[in-house]
Amino acid sequence: MSGKVFLLATCLLAAGCASNNVTQTGVVTDATMNTVTILTGSNQTMSFSTLNADRSELKGLRLGDRVNVRFSGPYEPGLEIQKISTAPIFPLLFEKAIRLQSVRDTSAVYVLFTDEDRLALIFDTEGRVIRTLEHRKLPNGLFAWNVADDDTWNLRKMPSGLWTITQRTKTLFTQSTSATDESLGQFTTLHYEGLLPAADCPGIRYELFIRHRTHSGDGTFLLNLTYLEAENGKDMTFSYLGRRYTLKGSADNENAIVWQCRSDNGQELFNFLVENQSRRLTLLTDDFKRIDSPFNYSLEKKK
Repeated sequence: MSGKVFLLATCLLAAGCASNNVTQTGVVTDATMNTVTILTGSNQTMSFSTLNADRSELKGLRLGDRVNVRFSGPYEPGLEIQKISTAPIFPLLFEKAIRLQSVRDTSAVYVLFTDEDRLALIFDTEGRVIRTLEHRKLPNGLFAWNVADDDTWNLRKMPSGLWTITQRTKTLFTQSTSATDESLGQFTTLHYEGLLPAADCPGIRYELFIRHRTHSGDGTFLLNLTYLEAENGKDMTFSYLGRRYTLKGSADNENAIVWQCRSDNGQELFNFLVENQSRRLTLLTDDFKRIDSPFNYSLEKKK
């Protein structure tokens, strides 16, 4: 089933250390004051004690959060960990989640399945879990993910192959038709990077990922903006998820190709002029003009 949680799980041997330290990444499925349970990329459930763990890089601990836990192996349930830290959730949502668009506005939700599809975690565009739905058999013999409540959200896969979320008889969210249209080719991911100027810091590192079917101008994007030395000498990163659209024409060239990235939160819009056979993207203004500056405003394609 598409959208299953396949989280990156890594095992790292600490250099020069004989204690066999291991770092494991997973999504939090349960947590108390001194314990945490995560689901790993191999769908293994692992539980740990966090009683004496270093939490200096942990930004809260909620259901659906993605975390790194470091411990000294071998693993056994209840093992005490050395450190727990927050891992970015946006790359996981971009790469593995099912994105459903609101039928009323520009907002969206992202769906990840856990526990062999028993649970569906619904994330908002800020990376927070807003619903936890359980797998249930419907009276008509079909299946849906919901909760035991008359006013529940119902997540289901329609005969067309598209995922939808309904409430009673009203459709709230639906999947883009291009997501299941195999005639548009296979999915591919493009990666661009560039260091652009900034007024209040040494620069902004742009890291743009675009996922789309080979023959589709539609698609989704993940944009990480890292402001260098922005807060007490430390970098600050802001991430945006949303839709990529292909437009024709810029302010000075009616035949130009422009990729417009519209964030799911409806607050951010980025226009990129496609140049050099898609190997370079140049940031444009909101009215599709080149930025009047001697500095670099381009992102280069990464291999």
